Amino acid sequence: MIAVAVIVATWAAMPPGWVLRKAPEAGFTGARQCANYTRESLVISLSDGQVAISRERRKHESERTLARTGGRLVGRDGGEWGGTLTWNPTNADPKVLLRENVKALLPLPGDTDALVVTGLSHLGLRYGKVHFARSSPTGLALRKIADLAGPPLVITADSPDTFLVAQDEGIVRLHSDGLVEPVCPLDLFGLGVASMVKAPDGSILLGMSRFVASVVPSAGGQCRADWYVSSDCPNFEVHKLDCVCVVQPAG
Repeated sequence: MIAVAVIVATWAAMPPGWVLRKAPEAGFTGARQCANYTRESLVISLSDGQVAISRERRKHESERTLARTGGRLVGRDGGEWGGTLTWNPTNADPKVLLRENVKALLPLPGDTDALVVTGLSHLGLRYGKVHFARSSPTGLALRKIADLAGPPLVITADSPDTFLVAQDEGIVRLHSDGLVEPVCPLDLFGLGVASMVKAPDGSILLGMSRFVASVVPSAGGQCRADWYVSSDCPNFEVHKLDCVCVVQPAG
């Protein structure tokens, strides 16, 4: 059983029912391993400035689309089997532009531009790439503008033309011109990161399989991270390839 020392959380942005704990230990052991076996994800959302946390079954989004001037982009992610980025013109046959796993299609201001994020982590192969796409009634131009440390775990908008990207190594800010700016070094490997929002106070909330992290960025790409677990399941263990809540023995 994985028992964790907890105290009542006092950060105002967190909803009731969440308690602080120490960060998951490094390596694929203990609480980190148990979180990886969890079959649900914690999904964080904001409504009128208030944080809400819900549980959903873990899922893999294999296809995403984005309409742009003259047609639509279709990205597919087949994991180890590969993926594609296809441009589907309004009045012409589809054209495959990339044969890579598409992790995100990010619209930029206007109706023509977008960022396409691709990536893969399988066996010894690990990469992340960012492409700039611009459409027109006559076609679509695509060019690579940045490399990432690895595939994104989750992406959320930071401004109309910047995005926060969570990776195994932490959080970076992706600019529309390809600049990749460090925000917070954080070990997210194996934690099942499923959602990320930027709260009104500027902090960043990450929803994972068992954990929620509140990240407060500071100058120079550094940050403070507070880790939370649900007060109704502060202790858990692996059981038959699942991570289940357990009652800590008295004493």
